[in-house]
Amino acid sequence: MVFPVQSNHLNLGALLVLAALLGSAIEHGLSPDMIILSDKARQFPILVHALCWVHAERGIRSLKGVTAQQRLEIEEVTLALWEYYRQLKAYRDSPTDAQKQRLTERFDEIFDKRYHRHYGLNLAMKQFCAHKEELLRVLDSPLLPLHTNAAEADIREYVTRRKISSGTRHDDGRRVRDLTGGQKGLGCR
Repeated sequence: MVFPVQSNHLNLGALLVLAALLGSAIEHGLSPDMIILSDKARQFPILVHALCWVHAERGIRSLKGVTAQQRLEIEEVTLALWEYYRQLKAYRDSPTDAQKQRLTERFDEIFDKRYHRHYGLNLAMKQFCAHKEELLRVLDSPLLPLHTNAAEADIREYVTRRKISSGTRHDDGRRVRDLTGGQKGLGCR
C-alpha cells in the first residue's frame, strides 16, 4: 500500500503535493516497500505502515475501571499485552516460522476477547484487532523496532517547550527557536 491518505484529512492541494513528493522519492530510489513506524499520526499513512506498541497500549492504560472486576480485567489485559510484547522482542532476535504462527495466534487470544459490561476495554481491544496487521508488521520484518521512543526523543524537548510557552507567536521567535534548537542538537549549550 503506497499512499492511502484519505482526502478528508488533507485538502486536495496538499494531497497532490504529498503524492508528487512521494512519487518523486520513489522514482529516485526510495523503496515503495519501506516501512514507516509511527504512533498512528495522520501524516504517516504512507508506504507500508507499522504501529508503535507503546502508543497502542495507551488506549488500555488510560482506562480506570469503575468496578473491581473492570480494574482486574484491565490489569490482566495489561499484563498479557506486555508479556506478548516481550515475546515479540524475543522473536526479533531469532525469528522462526513456528514462532511467527504462534505469535499470530496469541495476538488473537489476547485481543479478540470481549468483556461483559466493559465498553471501554472492549473498544480498546477492537482497536488492537483493527490494527493487527500494522502491529504485527515485525513478524515479517524482524529488524523493525516495536516502538517510536528513540525517534521521539529528538523532538521531545521542542514539544515540551512549545506546550509550556503556548507556542511561538512571532516569526522572529520561531527563527531563534529553530536556530538554538539546532545548536543544541550539535552539542552547543
